[in-house]
Amino acid sequence: MYYLLLFLIAPAAASFIVQCILCCKMKNRILRHGTLILPIVLIISGVIMLMTQHGDSFSGLGVIEAALRLAGGCCAAFGYGAAWMITPAVKNRCNKRD
Repeated sequence: MYYLLLFLIAPAAASFIVQCILCCKMKNRILRHGTLILPIVLIISGVIMLMTQHGDSFSGLGVIEAALRLAGGCCAAFGYGAAWMITPAVKNRCNKRD
């Protein structure tokens, strides 16, 4: 159970927190997408692991690890998207109160 927390919630939380900071502090539009590196790397490494599986006795464990990397990449992408939705809403709400 704790491994699911490590592989699924931790990338989403890390990506969300870093992306919120980048959205608030960065003025350059390209640098704001810096946290897309984590989901891209996790998804590509999971796909490469799935493509390079061999038929030995431990091939099932590699598939599980690849699936966890793919799921972690999707969760990190979810954290990235959630930060892009929440940060402008919070900024607009703060600007309306002033």
